[in-house]
Order: sequence, then C-alpha cells, then structure tokens
Amino acid sequence: MDSCNNKSRQLNFTGRASVTLVCPAGCQATSSRLWGTGMYTDDSYICAAAIHDGRITDSGGIVTVFKYKGQSTYTGSTKNNVTSKSYAGWGGSFAFQSITDPLQTGDVVVSSSSAPTALFTFPFNTTLSKNVEVWVTAVGLPMHTFTLKITNVCDSNFTVEVKRIDLPLGWNQSFPLQYKVLSDPPELVKPAIPTYSCNKQSRQLNFTGRTSVALACPAGCQATSSRLWGTGMYTDDSYICAAAIHNGRITDSGGIVTVFKYQGQSTYTGSTQNNVTSKSFASWGGSFAFQSITDPLQTGDVVIPSSSTPTAFFTFPFNTTLNKNVEVVVSSVRLPKHTFSLKITKVCDSHFTVQVKRTDMPSGWNQSFPLQYKVFSGYIFVI
Repeated sequence: MDSCNNKSRQLNFTGRASVTLVCPAGCQATSSRLWGTGMYTDDSYICAAAIHDGRITDSGGIVTVFKYKGQSTYTGSTKNNVTSKSYAGWGGSFAFQSITDPLQTGDVVVSSSSAPTALFTFPFNTTLSKNVEVWVTAVGLPMHTFTLKITNVCDSNFTVEVKRIDLPLGWNQSFPLQYKVLSDPPELVKPAIPTYSCNKQSRQLNFTGRTSVALACPAGCQATSSRLWGTGMYTDDSYICAAAIHNGRITDSGGIVTVFKYQGQSTYTGSTQNNVTSKSFASWGGSFAFQSITDPLQTGDVVIPSSSTPTAFFTFPFNTTLNKNVEVVVSSVRLPKHTFSLKITKVCDSHFTVQVKRTDMPSGWNQSFPLQYKVFSGYIFVI
C-alpha cells in the first residue's frame, strides 16, 4: 500500500502514461499540499487529490494516475470536503482521467424537421467547467441519411447541426442521438521507451500493474537467436529482440516493440521466419508475444448467400492460415427486413464455420448480405 504523501512526480512512468496505486485510509488530512481541480500539479499529494476528485473516500482505495504536461494555471476549489489551492504555471501535472475516457455520455432525441438542415441544443448531464470535445452518433432513420456536426459547446449544453443529405427535404419522425463528452486537456506526457540489450528476456521486465511493456531493440540481435523457443507465442526466457525479428516486428536494424505477458503454454512450436529459426519446446511457466488479445490478428469481409431454410451453415477461409488458438467474432448490418442470429460453430487453422439463423420468421431469405469477422488470440493475459 502506498503513502498519503506520494506525489506523481515520484512515480515510475517509464514506458507508460499511467500508474495504478492503492491509497491508505486517512489521506484527507494531507490536503494542505494540493493545487488544482481535475488537473493537479505533480507535487500535489495523489491520495488527497483522489478524494477531492471523487475517485475514493477517506477510507482509501485504488486509483489510476495519468501523467500530463505542465499547465499555465491551476484552479483551486472545494469538493468532497477537501480544499485545493490555485497556482500559476508549473512544469508537470497529473489527473485521474485519461483523455480517451468520456467525462459523461448521454442519449437525446432529435425531433422531426420540415427543413433538411436544423440545429438542436441539448443540456449536459452536469455542468462542465473545463474545455471539452463532444462526439455524437446516431443510427438515424433507416430511410434517411444524415450528417451530424457540433456547432457550439458551452459549460451546460451543446448544439448539433443535423443535415439530411439523401434528399433536400426534412424528416417527419424523431430519432435517437448518442453523445460522448471527452476531456480536452493538455497532451499526455509521452512515456520514455528504454533501450535494452539483445539478451533481454521478458521475465526480466517489470510488468507491475500492466500487461505490456514497450522497449527499443538495438541493431544486430538476429545473431542471438540461439535462445528462442516458440512461434508467435514465445517462452519468457527467450530473447525478446530475436523473437521480434522472427515475428516480423522489426529487422536486424532494431526498433521499438511492445511485449505482452501471457500465461505459460503446454507446448511451443519452432519455425523459421525472417531468416531466424526458433526451436520447439514442451510446457513452460510463462510466455510473451507481440500481439495483444484485444487486437485482432486479422479481419475480413465475406458474403452470406441467400438460403431457402431459416438456418444455414457457411464456411469461409481466413486471409492467412493460423497455427494458434483463436476466437472468431462476427457481425453484420443484416438485411433491413430480416433479423438473424450468428453463431461460430467451428474454427480451424485455415477456415471457420458460422451458423446463420433467421429469427423473425421460420423461413429463409432471398438476398445475400455482407458479414464482417475479426480473429482474436485465444491466449490468456497474465494480470
């Protein structure tokens, strides 16, 4: 557990833009060293700031700290029984909000319009006293096509321009609109990426609080391929940079790679790729790869043909053959007059089979429609 006196400038952000830590109980009493609101100076006490920002109570808890560049001004305020002070320019900042996380989301309704272009103003869920960016999306009416444009953003509301573009006419039916409000703070501090030797192993890296580590490989690591087991998924005592060349992530000239930590596998298959040969091995306690389980290994588009029956099976080839455990996710806009369920029934190295079932009526469909698929790694992260 961390101390109430921890400051963000004391944390190790090497290779990452955020750090997760545990605040003990009783940190409200340390609020005398606290400057800013939402965005705090990097010499403020983290846990007092977390209480002030509403992330935890005085009982303590887990928070994630994001490192930002210094600001020209910091505004003090009283929130959650904690008072922060204002300050002028400072060299470094931190916050508990990533620039990619929405400050708030909401649903509103665009009413009918007699004109092809109309402006609508909607209130935010809560008043915002900071610079924000608003994103809007809408499924739209199935028979019309619209463009959506934010024309004004205030502390309490935003205005969106809705324009029908399929015909120069209005629309006689309301439809839902979803919005996200994103923080528009100063730029995140880009994490420094360390350079390691060709002999670095993934089990020597510090994965504390994260599942991946970015690093730079020097030139000439192809010569260290004698210590390399696996293909795609490697034993954690293999040399990282030789594995990166083998996996096609870099060349022998070096480069930056991201290493993901995985559980041990029951077997590792050797191969020759990119002029590097890896060896096979039996089970091992830890693994690494250069692919996140959240990133698709490949994506593709296929076409579901018409069918005379309400349930049919279709087999499609992958773009490239896969010699690893994978999970396939399929989605489709579907035909506007039919409703389907999609189910993966078989996955092989070179192809997959999907069951398509019409669910609105017990009959087939007389029109083909597109299907999109994504292939994900079936391995398990170590957390």
